Amino acid sequence: MRKILAAAVCLAFAISANAQDRENKDYKLIAPAITAETQWGPQVSFGNVNVNALVSDLSFKMRYFATQNFAIRLKIGIASNDAKTEASQTTGTQTFQVYQRASTLSALIGLGAEYHFKGTKRLSPYVGLDAGITFGNQRIHQWNSLDQDYFKGKNPRIGCKIAVFTGADIYLLENFYVGLEIGIAYEYIKTYVPTGGAAWVSWEQSIGGVSTAGKASKHDYTSNSGFDFGMTPALRIGWKF
Repeated sequence: MRKILAAAVCLAFAISANAQDRENKDYKLIAPAITAETQWGPQVSFGNVNVNALVSDLSFKMRYFATQNFAIRLKIGIASNDAKTEASQTTGTQTFQVYQRASTLSALIGLGAEYHFKGTKRLSPYVGLDAGITFGNQRIHQWNSLDQDYFKGKNPRIGCKIAVFTGADIYLLENFYVGLEIGIAYEYIKTYVPTGGAAWVSWEQSIGGVSTAGKASKHDYTSNSGFDFGMTPALRIGWKF
């Protein structure tokens, strides 16, 4: 009985000591270090450049910590949105639905810097600045429920973006972390449109079973410029190498 009690006391002491070690352990990285992560979040636009106010933003990010407090980061991302509308139309005695889907798909390449505060043994809050370029296409697709007629148009677009942000790394394990980040971005966007009143640089359509397509040459289109202002809250999952 004494041996059993002694073994139980030793086991309890070992568990307590192990828990204490885990509690006192600093899980945050030690510079120099490299992290890789994925990030997703909705981009809420306050401007009038985007087709829709809600944009899905998915990105991959690498960070190099030169010191415990300072990191540079490379971000490669894709932002997309999709807005669909539907309306009824009557031709003679027939009533049918007319559909339109307007969307954008843009790629982003950006560089930035982060400053990390002291935080706790598992929490590393930070602030930072990002700048990058964007490029992609603005598209439209129109069709109806009456026949096989359709219209598709596409305009290329490029832009540059600058953002300030704040966030935090939360280390669940020594090399694994999750995080939150929220940023405010200002973007300049240039969309190419044809001259002469046409709406789309390239297009294709089918009317009555006859398909046609066209594309303006570089000498036949100009650009519309605009600014966009938005906020991006994001969820992050990352790994420290």
